[in-house]
Amino acid sequence: CDTCKHYKANPAAGAGAGECILPAMKTAMKAASNPFVKASAYCNMWAKKA
Repeated sequence: CDTCKHYKANPAAGAGAGECILPAMKTAMKAASNPFVKASAYCNMWAKKA
C-alpha cells in the first residue's frame, strides 16, 4: 500500500500502517471513515496499475 497514491500515512492507524483514501474501498468495506491498512499490504483493486 505504501507505494499507492491512495495510501495516506496516519499515526492513528498504528506503526507501519495508514489509511486508504480510495472511495471505492471505503464503500466496499461499508466503513464510516477511510479504512486503516498496513503499509506492507497488497491491494488487488489497484494491483494492475502498480
